Amino acid sequence: MSALLVVLIVGVVTIAATVVIRLGDLKIEPAAPLSAPITAERLDLPRDARVVALGRAGAQTGAEILILIEMAYGREVLRSYDSDDGALRSETVITRSD
Repeated sequence: MSALLVVLIVGVVTIAATVVIRLGDLKIEPAAPLSAPITAERLDLPRDARVVALGRAGAQTGAEILILIEMAYGREVLRSYDSDDGALRSETVITRSD
């Protein structure tokens, strides 16, 4: 076995051990449970809407449902709904720049 091969093996083992030790130090905590459940029975979306993404904001107080919608002709809209009654809170048109 050549000296270069031995140095290579020792280097790979050292790097692997360093990564394992560093990752072992991470304090990963579980996500907090949602305290405000979504109780809305329905959400009114435009007829030509296609839901692209669904999210949630303000889980502690005044929870709202966030929906990214792709409308006709490629137009995108971010809509915010109240999680209690499903009422539309706000609508933001998204424009993408090149």
